[in-house]
Amino acid sequence: MRKWLILTGNAYLKESYMLKAAALTVCLLLQMTLRNTPKQRSLTRLARRQKCSSASLLLAEKKAALNTERDPRGFAVKFYTEDGNLGPCWQQHSCLFFIKDPKKFSDIIHTQKRDPYTNCKSQTMMWDFWSLNPESLHQVMYLMSDRGTPYGYRHMHGFGSHTYSMYNENNERVWVKFHFKTQQGIKNFTNDEAVTMKGADADFAQRDLLDAIDKGDSQNGRCIYR
Repeated sequence: MRKWLILTGNAYLKESYMLKAAALTVCLLLQMTLRNTPKQRSLTRLARRQKCSSASLLLAEKKAALNTERDPRGFAVKFYTEDGNLGPCWQQHSCLFFIKDPKKFSDIIHTQKRDPYTNCKSQTMMWDFWSLNPESLHQVMYLMSDRGTPYGYRHMHGFGSHTYSMYNENNERVWVKFHFKTQQGIKNFTNDEAVTMKGADADFAQRDLLDAIDKGDSQNGRCIYR
């Protein structure tokens, strides 16, 4: 508790650390009957179009960040149902995360920020944390592969970060996770391509998504309920 009070009182941590984002309104079309579905009627009717909103962003970067930074991508989806809003359902483009203990979350966020002395990003801070926390290894390997530089927002999956407690029609509690799988196919930049795109278009992911929508190229994905 003492550590948490110190950290939350730190102006360095009070910064909004997730700012660069793209938002859009999407439609969910239910095509099969789900078992143990939650009570929301809009999520249980076949062929029913359900309005949703989504916002995609880089997890550790600020407004001026480049869209092709090597960084986990996150996005949130909110369902607007007849029985009230559901969400936001937080997603990450990798099915892993650096930590298992939530108490370490504030620590890892500090390592992704700028060093307060130099006002520069510090590779030493990041690698100190990762090397001292072995559970980070799998996510670090994922991030350092081409999966760490996805080709915009249209070509990446979203894996649910949270498990939700919901109730079905029989008033039985069910535990639910939502995953979103792109149907445009997974596509990533190589490291060299990502570096080149940084100098060519800082807003590549935003522009790629908007251009596709303006051309009438519908962006489809599957919502997986578990």
